[in-house]
Amino acid sequence: MHFQHLPDGRGWHFWSVLILLVSVGLVATFRTSGGVAEDMYRAVVRNGVIDLQQWDARHTIPLDGEWQVFCRLDGAHLSLPSGDALVPDGTLRVPGLWNASSVCRQGNDNRPAGFGAITYRMVVHLPGNVPQLTLQIPQILSASRVWVDGHVVSQSGTPGLRAGNETPRTLLNQLVSIEPGHSTLTLAVEVSNHFHFEGGILGSVLVGAHDDLWQALEFRLVFDAGVLGALLILAFYIAAFGVTTHSRGWGWLLVLIIFLAARLGCTSGLLTRMFPSLSATFLYRLEYLTIYMSWPIYFRLLWEFFPGCLHRFAGRFIQVSAAMGCLLTILTPVALFTRFRDVSILFLICSAWYYTWCVVRAIRNKETSAEILGLGVVIFITCVLHDGMMYAHWWRYGTDLAPLGGLMLLFFHIIILGQRFVASLSHVRILSNDLALLNASLEAQVSERTQQIEQTLAELHRAKDRAENDARNKDRFLAHLSHEVRTPLNAIFGMTSLMLRDGPREDQRRRLELMRFEGAGLVRLLDDVLDMSSLETARIEIVHVPFNLENLCARFADVMVERCAEKGLGFTREFDFLPTAISGDPTRLHQLLGNVLDNALKFTKTGSVRFVVRAWRRGPGVWEVVFELTNTGPGIPPHVLNRVFDEFVRGPDTEFVPGSGLGLAIVSRLAVAMGGRVSLDNIEGGSRFTFTLPLREAGAIPVGATQDALTPRAGLSVLLVEDTPENRLVMLEMLVPYGMNIVVAASGAEALSQLEDGYFDVMLLDMVLPDMPGEDVARHVRASVDATTAAMPIIAVTANVMGPDIVRYRVSGINETVAKPVSFDVLLSTIAGLCGGDMRRGADTSDAGFSIAAEMPVFAAACRECLSEIRDAMANEDGERIRRVAHRMRGSAPVFGFAGLGRIAMDVEKVLCADPARLDVAHHLMVALEATITRVTPAEQTLSGKVVT
Repeated sequence: MHFQHLPDGRGWHFWSVLILLVSVGLVATFRTSGGVAEDMYRAVVRNGVIDLQQWDARHTIPLDGEWQVFCRLDGAHLSLPSGDALVPDGTLRVPGLWNASSVCRQGNDNRPAGFGAITYRMVVHLPGNVPQLTLQIPQILSASRVWVDGHVVSQSGTPGLRAGNETPRTLLNQLVSIEPGHSTLTLAVEVSNHFHFEGGILGSVLVGAHDDLWQALEFRLVFDAGVLGALLILAFYIAAFGVTTHSRGWGWLLVLIIFLAARLGCTSGLLTRMFPSLSATFLYRLEYLTIYMSWPIYFRLLWEFFPGCLHRFAGRFIQVSAAMGCLLTILTPVALFTRFRDVSILFLICSAWYYTWCVVRAIRNKETSAEILGLGVVIFITCVLHDGMMYAHWWRYGTDLAPLGGLMLLFFHIIILGQRFVASLSHVRILSNDLALLNASLEAQVSERTQQIEQTLAELHRAKDRAENDARNKDRFLAHLSHEVRTPLNAIFGMTSLMLRDGPREDQRRRLELMRFEGAGLVRLLDDVLDMSSLETARIEIVHVPFNLENLCARFADVMVERCAEKGLGFTREFDFLPTAISGDPTRLHQLLGNVLDNALKFTKTGSVRFVVRAWRRGPGVWEVVFELTNTGPGIPPHVLNRVFDEFVRGPDTEFVPGSGLGLAIVSRLAVAMGGRVSLDNIEGGSRFTFTLPLREAGAIPVGATQDALTPRAGLSVLLVEDTPENRLVMLEMLVPYGMNIVVAASGAEALSQLEDGYFDVMLLDMVLPDMPGEDVARHVRASVDATTAAMPIIAVTANVMGPDIVRYRVSGINETVAKPVSFDVLLSTIAGLCGGDMRRGADTSDAGFSIAAEMPVFAAACRECLSEIRDAMANEDGERIRRVAHRMRGSAPVFGFAGLGRIAMDVEKVLCADPARLDVAHHLMVALEATITRVTPAEQTLSGKVVT
């Protein structure tokens, strides 16, 4: 509400209300002052005597003037009529203090002014036949006792000549009734003060009609109690309002109301009447604390309303001053902090004028509701000034109006809070409407965005499914590729090795060596593809076994010497001090070195290769080993150097250099998987490849770990579980010359049956069998009741050697895995490692020749068996059985020179894998089998040889 916005523009009603409220306050002040202005008869006490014989007893009169004083506490004698002849020590004015008087001071008395004990005395001459009169004893500081005609009529505390004998008491107005019939009253008031700064009678002793004085006292009590109750109710509503609306400033207003209520309870005597046991010291401290604390709290309240109209420096000054006053009040005796009463009053007046100026500034700045607050401030300042003059004894009559003024000021603050709350509600309604519109717009946008996100998520899910499906297809393809390539390669490598062992002619040896070399390249390519797949999916397994690093590097250097000599290259090596017992993966380390060497030899046509190994301790039990391989090749082109470790990256001059482009990519990823790092840079006269690996020290290396590969000991009993006849034939040709006793099983069930009949030292197990997987066979063995059989070593001889496959094999109880095509040395070393061996080679095998033509009857019998099995499956409509026959033929036929039959078997297997009901494709395989049997039969009839079963 802005008064200056009214039509007349003058705000006349503002000043009208102000004048009305000030008038009401003055009337209340006069009404509660005791009605002295209405007295028709005025008298003054002179030298302790007042003559009221002409007084109209219907009116109240103050007994002000010069009272006799005696420097002792003797009201019992001084109040007797016979005491008129006593000589007083002096006179003091009542009401007033004895602080500035020299009465009752003795010699070098250094006591604070106002301390001591005296007795006031006066004689009142009353008119005849007066009705019952009443004396009103005012508030007397410290302790007092009132005597009338030798009798105690009122007491507040216990007066004493010394501080130890005094019991101070809170100030109270007391009424004393006087029986009618007295013509003269002798009044004595004993007063002692040993703890307050001021000493004396601070109010007028009133005498008047009983009803008038009681009515005035009751009016004052009701007035003070009403103001106190209003403040407490107001505090309750402010707290409820603030908690429910979360408006600003309500907390400071609530605290201010509580302080004003506490001050009113102290100054009005209401707390003393309600709680008589409260000490005067506590009430004095509480009163002064409320005075000091109210003003900084009010500063915070005004700051919430008009922050731009107040100064932070002024606020800090008020807060510091109030804090000093509070500490003085709490920590010092009453006699000390009450000496600063005038200073506190000055502080109140200055703060009041500052706040008034701030409110005027807010009005000039046209702040919201500033005019209403200005009205309240004027009323409150008037009341404060009135009380200040009364406390400073500049104004004799009146009552404490500060609580009433504070109540009016708080009422105006509440009006401001209400207006701001209503304005906030209006603003909230506006914001709610805007929020509703914005919410509707946002909901539309969210709905649209949600649809887009759902579509995107659906696409992402489809892409994820496609990626996972592609990954599964890739794994299946690689596993299938590994199995289908390694199976025939096993037979090819086996046959080639056996033919080389039979002493062929020189031209035949060169052809067989070339065939074995190219087959080895095919195996390396297959290994690179499988290793790359495992590295991409983080499925490569790095083992940690103890090995001799120096021996490994020396053996690799020996290989490098031979390979460099084949190309006419020089070779040098340099080994620093190398640790012997190291824990790591020697197989992977050898693969790293081999790939690097292959890369160096490919591009180095002349010059030399240098191999350097250095090692130093990086920490307790940890070595850092650096491998360097330097060659004198053409170097790496700059545009290729940064991508040389990527897959299939080749330089512009390497189109005709053999290789898959995966070697260095595998080296980089293997080194990272082993915790190391790699680099390749050009140097003067060639290039240098460096890789660094952290390796831990190991304990003692197991016996045989650093020796050359062992051969199995003679007389081993071996159970060979292989379903393909040609692979059985190759394995027999490999193992029989080494003095092993071999029993063959073509299926899992047959193998388990053989185990029930006898003991075997080791089992060579194919993982793809016609009746059950190889893992199931291994589990049956490990679960055997015979402890010896359950502990029998099992070696998986399979084409499925990817990382997950090997993990499955180990879980099922298989000890080692040998990949197809089988290497003689690897297989023999694996058997020797599990079953024991020695350094001697096996028996002389010069007459253990092998010929494909000699073994044609075996293949012919296999073809007849397969043809019969297909016919039975056709009769029973068993497509899965036909697929297994096709799988068997696709691996066996190429070994014996029937590649066409192998291709037909592969096509039949693919069709039946997709649709087992396509039995018609079996006719193509049956025709091919019949043609093969026709071709093989003449040779079978004319050839003679040993048939192995």
